[in-house]
Amino acid sequence: MGLVGEARLGIADYVVFAVFILSSLSIGVYHALSGGRQRTTKEYLTADKKLKVVPISLSLLVSFQSAIMILGYPAEMYMRGAQLYIGNIGMLIGTILTTRLWVPLFYKLQITSTFEYLYLRFDSVAVRKLGSVMGIIATVSYMGTAMFAPSTALEAVTGFPVWASILVTAGVGTIYTSIGGMKAVVWTDVFQSVIMFGGVLAVIVMGLVKIGSVSKVFEICQEHKRLNFLNFDFNPTRINTFWTIVLSDTILWWKVYGTRQASVQRFCSLPTLKKANAAVLLVIPMQFLLITMVSFAGLVIFAYYIHIGCDPLEQGIIKSGNQILPYFVMDTFKSLPGFSGLFLATLFSGALSSISSGLNALSAITWEDFLKHRFRHLKESRKALCTKLLVVIYGVCSTGVACLAILIKGPIIQAGSTLSGAIGGSSSALFILGAFTATSNWKGAITGPVVSFIILLWIAIGGQSIKGNNQYLPPGPTDRCEISNGSSVYNISVYNNVTSWYNDTIDIVYDGNLLNHSSIMEPQEQELTGIQHLYGISHLLYAPLGILLAIIIGLVVSWATGGEKGRCIDKAYTFSLRDAICCCCSSRVKDKACGCKENKTPRQENGVERSVLRDTEYQNIETGNEESGC
Repeated sequence: MGLVGEARLGIADYVVFAVFILSSLSIGVYHALSGGRQRTTKEYLTADKKLKVVPISLSLLVSFQSAIMILGYPAEMYMRGAQLYIGNIGMLIGTILTTRLWVPLFYKLQITSTFEYLYLRFDSVAVRKLGSVMGIIATVSYMGTAMFAPSTALEAVTGFPVWASILVTAGVGTIYTSIGGMKAVVWTDVFQSVIMFGGVLAVIVMGLVKIGSVSKVFEICQEHKRLNFLNFDFNPTRINTFWTIVLSDTILWWKVYGTRQASVQRFCSLPTLKKANAAVLLVIPMQFLLITMVSFAGLVIFAYYIHIGCDPLEQGIIKSGNQILPYFVMDTFKSLPGFSGLFLATLFSGALSSISSGLNALSAITWEDFLKHRFRHLKESRKALCTKLLVVIYGVCSTGVACLAILIKGPIIQAGSTLSGAIGGSSSALFILGAFTATSNWKGAITGPVVSFIILLWIAIGGQSIKGNNQYLPPGPTDRCEISNGSSVYNISVYNNVTSWYNDTIDIVYDGNLLNHSSIMEPQEQELTGIQHLYGISHLLYAPLGILLAIIIGLVVSWATGGEKGRCIDKAYTFSLRDAICCCCSSRVKDKACGCKENKTPRQENGVERSVLRDTEYQNIETGNEESGC
């Protein structure tokens, strides 16, 4: 099974791809043998707080911009138009809010695991463990899908088995993360970000060479209604509108850069708060550039196939919009040795950056939240070894999730994406309840997110019963589609068979959101009635809805159970919007915020910086309802 003619990868492509893999591994080996050789948990998990702003920014960028994004954005531009690009507005708002709110809060506490904060704020082990478990499940499921996406592209291009590709990706990511720690993760992210930008740029340049000019691209896309940036429809069942995209992306990047373990671990690895804020702010122009390039690549590909008069998706040459980018690469780069290998390196750069960041974050969560107090008597080198073994264990787990996608096909991808989306909003509410309200107690913090998750899961599963809800734009022409003219490099039946694993699944998961697609020829959108109006809401609204439900339920339960019952909440664990947003307020005005004057747990002891959470105190607490004052 494979491609027709000479469309396979050549020796030059394999050389390019091999150099990429070996380079990533060598970075891990270097950091395993240099510096302190990862012999302490502080060096392994936080790089001894000696990293620089630009590498951290690039690492933040690619940690959450994976191969899923590289495949998914061009598919969105091709099939639904440029509406999704408006999400940059939400990204700008969400990231700025992160620097005003979450970065100062977490950095001043100097925590390693994000969920340490939940214990400090609610004085509850149960809340901390709930957050940790939700974070672990969401991260492992996302990592599995992040591995699966580029593997299907590799199979489509070369016929290389998906399972073998998954094992290679997981193996490489696990090896350099386990031996090199945070330093290896950050510097491989830097290297992989260069590959990602270079690969996307190559696609754009080739498309423009084929079409003729940028103006021609926009002219074609405008004629076929792909430049539909401003859709102000208030209907929540419309998948991509200005309001849903801006709202969802504001919340998405606010929680991704502000409360995700991988993000907090990175900006807390910088030596000062000023540099931590600078690193997060620097992500804004970088992400804007990458999203612009990937989105424009999708428009270029669409314009190219309109230009030659053959829409491969409408013709049936490919069955999924997410195959359009690899199809374009093999269609147009077949005469240029090495470029197809660069494209594969681009996809695997996105996958490896997400996997390594996830593994490092999972290791930190598990060690800090579940194991640290149990193994506190071990030598520091033994503790570091434990964190390395955790990376290996989670590498195996995420590999299992990715392989299940092959065996079970559709349901595991659908279940994984639904789970990730439902958990994302619910878990974010834990931090919002803690940081923005002084009356929320541990009972409300547990009940709100759990009930919200159950409701969101029900809505997401019900949404799969809505047929024809993809809301695609009209396809392009197919009047000049002839396999013999050289514009289509695949045998249709063979190509569809080769990618059958992918075609039978929900196509893409982007940060827990479903970019649903089964076939361009599916029935017309059905009219919604009754409960279907709830099931039919845009997947982009899942996270905002989950946060809203969790906060409302959490506040109600907290009020009904007596709130904090007079327990004084340390000012260091909360913030007010007035303090964060009103930058010019006088100190006298800001000092009126409620809270304790001192932290109940000092961050320094005998001049030595330490975790805010006392291990002995945490060890002795068996339940999450113990109260304490200032």
